[in-house]
Amino acid sequence: MARDAPDSQARALGLAPGGLGSLWMAFDREKRAFHDYLTGTYVVREH
Repeated sequence: MARDAPDSQARALGLAPGGLGSLWMAFDREKRAFHDYLTGTYVVREH
């Protein structure tokens, strides 16, 4: 639960300028959004 707080805050920051933080995913090679970079998280895909 405590680990979710920084991620939630980073998501809000990324959505603030018109959702550009999430739009970032469309152009990022690793498909990481702005909040992923801020909190140091990665997208994990299982095949």
